Amino acid sequence: IRKAVKRRKYNDPEKLDRFRYNSYNKAVIDVPRTDSIQAELDSTNFANAHFMMMESATTVTFEQPNKLKEEVVGNQITGFSNPLFALQSNSFQPFSSYSPYLTFIDFDFLNPISPGSDGRYVFQLEDSVETAEGKSYIISFQPSKNANGNLLEGLLTLDADEWAIVLIQAKNTGKHNLARFEIRQQYGKTFGNWFPEQSSSIYEIEDPEVPLLIISNTYIDSVEFDFDPGKFNIANIEVPEEANQKTDEDWKSL
Repeated sequence: IRKAVKRRKYNDPEKLDRFRYNSYNKAVIDVPRTDSIQAELDSTNFANAHFMMMESATTVTFEQPNKLKEEVVGNQITGFSNPLFALQSNSFQPFSSYSPYLTFIDFDFLNPISPGSDGRYVFQLEDSVETAEGKSYIISFQPSKNANGNLLEGLLTLDADEWAIVLIQAKNTGKHNLARFEIRQQYGKTFGNWFPEQSSSIYEIEDPEVPLLIISNTYIDSVEFDFDPGKFNIANIEVPEEANQKTDEDWKSL
């Protein structure tokens, strides 16, 4: 863990000079299907359907220092012929898992690979595994006894050579009034750099009137590091009119 903390600045994709990638993002909003809720929904149009589904395809461009733009290529939301907003690639979890604190549902959670984390988390080596990049270690983590603050629990898979994140799975601990969540983020090596490949999130909003379930997935491909980033506008997301008018054939390709 200390080696992973020490090498964060070399493995963090947000420390690169620039990058560009395509993302495909999908999220569904529903209610937890308990027996009582399902019985109430059986006589409605939502008996076997989600309440809402959002889908987008975007191109994300980043350049130091902190210049970011996301161009929406395709966008659709059930029930809206011309939606006013678009699902972004980082709507439900941070783009990468290297900052000292990871923000979920407006709370900052201490990253298990951040300076001082070994004093507030208990780590356990669970296993080793061979991946496409070589040997990795699977390490579980949970809050130390009497540790305070917003903390996570889950599993880390770390590359045994460069101590980069290969996979992180985490959920919140303790009582949070807004939601329970579980996140997963997977990395691969692209042109010599560790870079996110896919992420998924599950949020359960604990509202006594209308509990909600949000499930999202993001897939990243076509990563570039050597290109002309062009101009950056004031707004960091662009949704052209044609993005909301994609056909079924367009979506198959996206």
